[in-house]
Amino acid sequence: MANVLEEKLKQKQVFCEHLIRNVYNRRIGKAQELYKHFNRGKREMSDDRKRQLAMNLHITEELLKKKRTMEKTYFDDALFAQIALDVVTAANISSIIPEIATVEPMERRRAEVYYMNLVSETTKGSITAGDTIISAKTGYRGQKLSGQRVEGETIFTGDGSTRTFTGTLVGKPLADGSTVKVRTSTSTVLIGTVDPASATITLTGTNVSGTITKSTGAFSITFTTAPWPDGIKYYVDYSVVIDRNSSLQGKVKFQLTSEMMYAEKYLLETEYILDALYDYEKVRGEDSRSEIIALMTSQIVGEQDQTVIDMIFDGATETSRDPYPLTPPTNIQWFFHKEYLKEYFGNISSDILAATRRAVGNIIICGTDALSRIQTVTGFESYTSESDIPSGPFVAGVLGNQFKIVCSPNVDPKAWCMGFKGQSYLQSGFLVGDYMPLFTTPTLIHADTTAEVGLAYLRGFKMINPYMYIKGVFGA
Repeated sequence: MANVLEEKLKQKQVFCEHLIRNVYNRRIGKAQELYKHFNRGKREMSDDRKRQLAMNLHITEELLKKKRTMEKTYFDDALFAQIALDVVTAANISSIIPEIATVEPMERRRAEVYYMNLVSETTKGSITAGDTIISAKTGYRGQKLSGQRVEGETIFTGDGSTRTFTGTLVGKPLADGSTVKVRTSTSTVLIGTVDPASATITLTGTNVSGTITKSTGAFSITFTTAPWPDGIKYYVDYSVVIDRNSSLQGKVKFQLTSEMMYAEKYLLETEYILDALYDYEKVRGEDSRSEIIALMTSQIVGEQDQTVIDMIFDGATETSRDPYPLTPPTNIQWFFHKEYLKEYFGNISSDILAATRRAVGNIIICGTDALSRIQTVTGFESYTSESDIPSGPFVAGVLGNQFKIVCSPNVDPKAWCMGFKGQSYLQSGFLVGDYMPLFTTPTLIHADTTAEVGLAYLRGFKMINPYMYIKGVFGA
């Protein structure tokens, strides 16, 4: 199943590259120029954004072909198609969604998001048959399954009175030259080496000694004083001759699960009087219909941008670290305090890696007060100027060439959320599915010279890996 999903992704990439190079190359080239202009020449459209735009343009044209039977007004078919594609292009350029989420086309209104886990069918050391070894959401957890090493096998539990413990290891014979450790969850108690010339392994420790028979795995461990506290568990780490231990040979199965993602409908319509619009065009010298559609597009795109941000904040884990204070602590200079913010965010990124084993932070979404502090840190590069007046969430810049900073005036001013954005949904934390890209209807004109126009967008939103996001709030 994994190969099938990867092959589908490759096919989509090849098709998108064909659309970019051969079908919409001129339009995407113009979009690139506008994107660079809006970002003061500091950024170019990412490959992800180009692929999303190409796919949405393709889907829009397919929709237009199906709607040829719609009633036409004074707009001819070619002009209407041009306006529809312009709307899709403008929405792509202005949205911050491609910066913080993976965008993929949805083939149906309901789509399944697949997760593939690797599950052990072998009980070995600390691993029990049925345990997840590699999780689609939390990655590889560090267990030893495929090799000859056995780690975390429970051999006895202290009861506060018994001093000598005997038993037999699951694996045998033990591998020559390997190291044997007897330990608790926090410290090593005994250690020894498997000598090829000896049938017995001698274990040494402080106030405790023991032996293990190499061929049978039989052990005997004696403490000077009975181990305390009552109920403490002891484990052994050792290596076996794996081809003579069929029960310890790693065996796994793939576990495929899925969750549903549903396309949500965004619909906006307006009504205006033709002669008033004509007066407006005479005064401003602009295409008033295009301006109306642009304003409606901004509303829908802004709503969707904020929807994704809200869902990310809702699904993120609260940081366990103390809040970073906006005011320097006593005896800490302002310069060193603000520079510490880079180290603080570096630690949060490490927390994401610890939780997922597969991702580090590369985006930070924040409120306005948090942005003001981030902007003071050395290494922050702004993507905006003082003349820029954002109307909603916007990309503010990049910190230390590592974290892309997105600011939303609609969240708690001191709030922040760090996350990871990958190249495909198999490597990402949040997925946006485009079912029907932003679509504008032809203008419907009534006999009383009032006119109506509508916009619609069907899109799905899904938090697919909440472990890739950690959030917090700056302190006072």
